[in-house]
Amino acid sequence: MAKNTNALSEDINDAPFVLTRSFDAPRDLLWKVWTQSEHLGKWFSPKGFKILAAKMDFRVGGTYHYGLETPDGQPMWGKWEFREIAAPERTETSSGSSASPKRLPTRSSSPRTCFAISSSSPSGRSCAAM
Repeated sequence: MAKNTNALSEDINDAPFVLTRSFDAPRDLLWKVWTQSEHLGKWFSPKGFKILAAKMDFRVGGTYHYGLETPDGQPMWGKWEFREIAAPERTETSSGSSASPKRLPTRSSSPRTCFAISSSSPSGRSCAAM
């Protein structure tokens, strides 16, 4: 039997994927735009997408449930469950998406995401990592 040379090793599959960005804003402002639905809906979706719905219950065990419409009219629904909250520094969520708001993945099958904000520098800049 031929060996599959295209398969990724378990080490690569388990490696974290980290995005970081520096903002010209204080940490408290970054926390608000990440954790308050009225702010999150203004920047979270990809360019050209419309927000169909958004409801947030920001507490451990609570959820952020949202619906987006792609530029070609296809719906996409997502749901985060807040697993850990350490204000104003980090949240840990499990998340999933589906074409239907009624067919979202269960918590046990959903990947986890950690969002962390470092302290503001004297210049007022903050760094966010996801």
